[in-house]
Amino acid sequence: FHGHKSAVYSAAFFKKKNQLLTAAKTIKIWDLKSGKPIKTLKGFTPSLVQADVSKDGNFALVLNSVNISDPRKDKARSYSYIRGKYKLFLTLWNLKSTRILWTQVPSLKKIRRIKITPDNKHFIMGSGNKTIQIHDLATGKRIHKLNAHNNWVTTIKISPNGKFFLSGSKDKTVKLWNIKTGKLLKTISVNKDVLSLAYTPNGKQFLLGSWSKPIELWEIQTAKKLKTYYQPRKDKYYPNYFSLALSPKENLFLAGTGRGYFQLWNLKSGKLELKKWDRASLKVNFSQNGELAILGSGDTVKIWNIEDHEILYTLRGNFNGIVNPSFINNHQ
Repeated sequence: FHGHKSAVYSAAFFKKKNQLLTAAKTIKIWDLKSGKPIKTLKGFTPSLVQADVSKDGNFALVLNSVNISDPRKDKARSYSYIRGKYKLFLTLWNLKSTRILWTQVPSLKKIRRIKITPDNKHFIMGSGNKTIQIHDLATGKRIHKLNAHNNWVTTIKISPNGKFFLSGSKDKTVKLWNIKTGKLLKTISVNKDVLSLAYTPNGKQFLLGSWSKPIELWEIQTAKKLKTYYQPRKDKYYPNYFSLALSPKENLFLAGTGRGYFQLWNLKSGKLELKKWDRASLKVNFSQNGELAILGSGDTVKIWNIEDHEILYTLRGNFNGIVNPSFINNHQ
């Protein structure tokens, strides 16, 4: 697969249709058997900064930057805040009709995370200026502005039931929020900078990844740490855990690192089941049935078979960063 000529910021797999969606300056939908793009949506010009695709695959929310001093000098940014004379535009696309539903200039600056809720009613944005905003997806209007943390917001994870979300920050806290009301429900002090989070399927616990420290399992209700996942003694140094993903059907979770490998862990036993070297290992996610994983980093997206430990598909291009690869449960 060779496609985009700019950074890929989102990749999603249509399980029932054997298709893959990627978002860069254009959105492309690929046929995995032939390796050729089926559909291309243009309009993300000149630079895409962040993107998220809805769980059902019907919508794409993208954040673009425009160099207002000289658009010809505009370049894609791997981080979601823009220095200099740049202007941000947030756009919602309907992927079925390939039409733009709305475009706005977001009031939130230094946007680092964008997440669409599973019911397609809201989207959540976290920023480097310590705040979080909750918006109505249909109109783009802001519903809540949250003075969330004392340092920049590094990650946002929506609960399995779609009613709550967790936010993590470099202020060494994880916070639980109600999406509808915007109310802060709980603050958990974790004594380390938070880099990544992942809900357990029952929504009662979460995994926490940080910089160069072991992964931990925490219980939300009691705000207590339940388990620490230690590497074998031969692995002296812990990586930066940029992404975490739990399997929906097995007691397994994936951890994406910045050191050229990913890890497969047993959630209950704490055993490291697999350490596999692969350059596409920064961002990881599971399919809804837990049989496949998607890996993304740098210029590569890969679909990986969990049981056989084999790569099924590989997508390569002239990319410079994968932000949030994910699988889509397409109901068509």
